[in-house]
Amino acid sequence: MKLKEFIYNKETKESNLAGVLFVVLVTAICIGILYYFFWI
Repeated sequence: MKLKEFIYNKETKESNLAGVLFVVLVTAICIGILYYFFWI
């Protein structure tokens, strides 16, 4: 899958919102995983 094309092929407002939400979600998941492993 090409995530950038998937995000940016939509309309401008929708793509920006989807891109921001996607980045925030992935960042939160990564931080959660790192936090989880460091505290075991």
